[in-house]
Amino acid sequence: SSLRSRRQVVTEVITMRMNDIVTLVNGEIKKDAEGYPALSIASECEVFASVSSPKRAQRDSALRHDYVATLTVMIYREEYNDEQYIRFGNRIYEVKQSYILNADEIELTCSDARC
Repeated sequence: SSLRSRRQVVTEVITMRMNDIVTLVNGEIKKDAEGYPALSIASECEVFASVSSPKRAQRDSALRHDYVATLTVMIYREEYNDEQYIRFGNRIYEVKQSYILNADEIELTCSDARC
């Protein structure tokens, strides 16, 4: 009985953690007809994610690598195929670093894309 309730709690925690939807995007930044940078999309895929602001250690690490961390995204490892960009809301972010958290999850540290 207690084992069953623990499984339910674990399932609920995992479900609650992945309560956002992001779009993983393969593409590159090119200039549009007016000369402004725009993302040229090769492929995209929506996935469940947990989106948050970067923690202090992530922001510090980003600064050491010469970028500003603006978003942290946790997704399932099996769904990530080295996409370079993430769309969340109406904004595009560039994936700067990835960290394997465990056998199932990966954390992506992102910055604002220049497009």
